[in-house]
Amino acid sequence: MFFLFGMNSFNRRSVTGPARCQFCGREALQEVVEHGTRVSVFFIPVWTFGRSYHVTCTACGRQSSASRREAAALARR
Repeated sequence: MFFLFGMNSFNRRSVTGPARCQFCGREALQEVVEHGTRVSVFFIPVWTFGRSYHVTCTACGRQSSASRREAAALARR
């Protein structure tokens, strides 16, 4: 008997509505990218770990890290 298991990294991208950039100060679209790693058994994702969130301003292109709450707040806009 054997088990098929593996690890897969992913990037989930979502563009939110306009928000004020902390670097350039303009109202511009903010792009939120979630990065994480999944463990799967028999090709079914079982556990996700190592999640991090990054916010990129579409006006100036600067990127900053964000907490899960900050990313969720931007996604609700």
